[in-house]
Amino acid sequence: MIRAAVTADIPFLARVHVQSWQETYAGLIPEDVLYNIITTESRELQWQRTLANPAITVFVAEVAGSIVGFCSLAVRGREANLFTLYLLQAQQGLGLGKALWVAALEYARAQKAKELSLWVLEGNPTRGFYQHMGGVLDDSRTETIGGTDLLEVSYLFEL
Repeated sequence: MIRAAVTADIPFLARVHVQSWQETYAGLIPEDVLYNIITTESRELQWQRTLANPAITVFVAEVAGSIVGFCSLAVRGREANLFTLYLLQAQQGLGLGKALWVAALEYARAQKAKELSLWVLEGNPTRGFYQHMGGVLDDSRTETIGGTDLLEVSYLFEL
């Protein structure tokens, strides 16, 4: 089930965020960052700020009453920006990522956005998902995470 996030979801969002980073970015981001800096406590603070921001919309994916994934986005005029889309590895390939994606697209379209963009690490093993969803490579930049320079690429989607 896909639904809008509420403040009671914050501890679960934080747990899924940390676990999905560890699963997705192992070997890409330094272990010290994945296991010591990106903590449940730091992500809870981030999610408190995110859910308090009226410009950001967050959807969660639930299975048997447990949150297993989420996405967040903002719409500004004709442009939507997808900030996150994470799903626990054990839940990937079951259609939940696509369901989160569709929820984000439907929301952006309802807000009259004409395009959606997102940034993803070039080495992200799930990057093919965005290509499969019709994303067109648009730009690249270097992001420094934990003292390591990593290449990010952006995808653009026409709505």
